[in-house]
Amino acid sequence: MRDLDGGPRRNCQLAEGDRALLQAKRELDVIPRHVRADHAAQQVLGEDASASRRRADEAVRLIEAGTPEM
Repeated sequence: MRDLDGGPRRNCQLAEGDRALLQAKRELDVIPRHVRADHAAQQVLGEDASASRRRADEAVRLIEAGTPEM
């Protein structure tokens, strides 16, 4: 079905931007700003590839040491 202006009919009686009763407000950017800032700071610190590789290797060693043989 089409509206009078030729566009698709909405299955809702609410005006554009209105919310239904008890409907939470939706956020387009669901990642909080402080999380984005922390991630950006870690990316800057992580530019040293050799240090990152050493940390990854150490993490693998710790995981292997703490995992029992099957």
